[in-house]
Amino acid sequence: MSLSGDTPHENLTLTEADLAAFHPVVGEGGHVLRALCPFHGSDRQRSLRVQVHSGRFVCFACGAWGYMAEARERWGEEQQRQTALRRPLTRQRRSARAQHVPQPPSALQPVPRLPVPRNRTPARPDLAQHLAVFQAALPGSRGETYLQQRGIPLALAQQHGVGYAASGMWPHTARDWRGGRVVFPHATPEGRLVNLYGRAVGTAEQVPKTKRHDHLPGEKGYFHAAALQRGTGPLWVCEGTFDVLALMAAGVSRAVAIFGVQGWRWEWVRDVHELVFALDADAAGQQQWRVLAREAALRGKQVAVLEPAVYGGYKDVNEAWMAGVLEVGAGPAAGGPAFAVPLEFRIMKDPLTASAALRAGEIDLITRVPMQQVPVLEKTPDIRVVTGPEMAPTVSFLNMRVKPFDDVRARRAVGGYGLDRAEIARVAFQGRAKPLVSVLAPGVPDAIDVNEMYPYRPDEAKRLLKELGFDKGHPLTFTILVPNHDVTLADIAALIKSQMAKIGVEAKLNVLDTTAAVDRVLVKHDFEMVVSSWANLLDINQRSVSFFKGKQSDYMGIDDPKLEEMVRQWRRAMDDAERRRISAEMQRLIADQLYWVNVTGYPFFQAYRTHVKNYPFYNQAYLFLENTWLEK
Repeated sequence: MSLSGDTPHENLTLTEADLAAFHPVVGEGGHVLRALCPFHGSDRQRSLRVQVHSGRFVCFACGAWGYMAEARERWGEEQQRQTALRRPLTRQRRSARAQHVPQPPSALQPVPRLPVPRNRTPARPDLAQHLAVFQAALPGSRGETYLQQRGIPLALAQQHGVGYAASGMWPHTARDWRGGRVVFPHATPEGRLVNLYGRAVGTAEQVPKTKRHDHLPGEKGYFHAAALQRGTGPLWVCEGTFDVLALMAAGVSRAVAIFGVQGWRWEWVRDVHELVFALDADAAGQQQWRVLAREAALRGKQVAVLEPAVYGGYKDVNEAWMAGVLEVGAGPAAGGPAFAVPLEFRIMKDPLTASAALRAGEIDLITRVPMQQVPVLEKTPDIRVVTGPEMAPTVSFLNMRVKPFDDVRARRAVGGYGLDRAEIARVAFQGRAKPLVSVLAPGVPDAIDVNEMYPYRPDEAKRLLKELGFDKGHPLTFTILVPNHDVTLADIAALIKSQMAKIGVEAKLNVLDTTAAVDRVLVKHDFEMVVSSWANLLDINQRSVSFFKGKQSDYMGIDDPKLEEMVRQWRRAMDDAERRRISAEMQRLIADQLYWVNVTGYPFFQAYRTHVKNYPFYNQAYLFLENTWLEK
């Protein structure tokens, strides 16, 4: 561009695109740009000076002066905005003068706020000029070389506004870097440029962590924020700009960088219905995607996550892309994102209803399958039933605070020789459980088998009861409490009642709502016998809270200083073998005195449909579904 001798040199207009073609550089601490003059054809010295904050330019060689086109546009929009804001107030005042009717403050109507025109101008006037300079400097620079090292083609980077600030050119002078910075624009969803991000050129060993990343002071946006409003398919969300470019190089066109795990803004994705979180594989990234996934599900959005395994051991998307291991497939099996669908929990008190819902495909899994439904579900195609070692017992506690169970002979008659544990395991659990006398179920480490201490001997039970003064004319009577959360427990209680009748004991059944049963047994200790499933354990120390006299968890009324001392010895022992020895002694002591009466182990079952992949079985205590996905 050049001017003839008679062309006016005053109040000219220059666009940022025109300026970028004349090799501008940043000067005077970032406050001005110096470029070759496009008006008189200068090609030797940068005689054109542009004030960044005002957009005014002047050439010291030919005298041409004017303003940047973007600055003029900004002024026009601001003038329109001010005019629009003033106009309603002026009309209101004129109307009030014409009527001459004073109104009390409560009667005044609020002045309507007119919509403010969308502002596409930069948050800082100098951002666009800086970015134009940096974009022009990228080809052939250290920045281009660095992009290539990170697997990013130059054309892709240029297409998305990436530039390069050589050493001494970065506007944030305190954060300048001798190797320069690759520069990325921050923008809002409307396309407004609000900031610049500079990544120092160099490896992690070459660039100190404190110098590696820099954003100019002020507002922040997203890199490639236009993807929030444009494009089809899910929006991929990354922490870093190079991750976005790597995804684009891999074929994903709709992706944004939020500049760190805390950069997310829900108000910017109101119209986005599908999200794929491709955050870093470090602890912060993995924690944050879970938080965002839950919040997204609550907002009705479909969520997916790119699993760390897809990164092949690398920390983020770009590193995986550089190593050649990043594959963006259709699902987890193909190396793609796993859709984190929201979990819907349905409370179904009736096990038949839950079983029918699973078989009909209305639900995907059942976390606790009643014993009666296990055979039914095992025979159903496309359903898997899973179980594990018995780590929980079925208990029939005897309350030693209540006579005659304060006498060990009564406990041995009712809870020892009078119980046919093998029959209960065979009938109530269909042979899927084992008889159990020890306080520890067989699946618990360090559990020992002490079943030989109490074989089923009804004659011996009758003898002990006779010693206590009970016979046909004066039978022992007591009530068995049964919580109603599992029908198997009622079956067990009925079997115990029948077995008690064989030794001359009259047992009554009292089926209670589970909440009432908990209050009676765990809180008030108000029972004679209770039949229930109990908690799973990892060692005897977890159960030992019930072995200390007077504690709230001493449900049965144990009073044995020797047992308490054995617990302390176990806790002081550092050697595993010594702990196993003490544990075995405690189990034998508890079985001998029948402080704790177990009947069988309590097998725990879960069921799921075959399209549920990587389903983890957890025995009562936990159920983690972080790596579980649906092949739908």
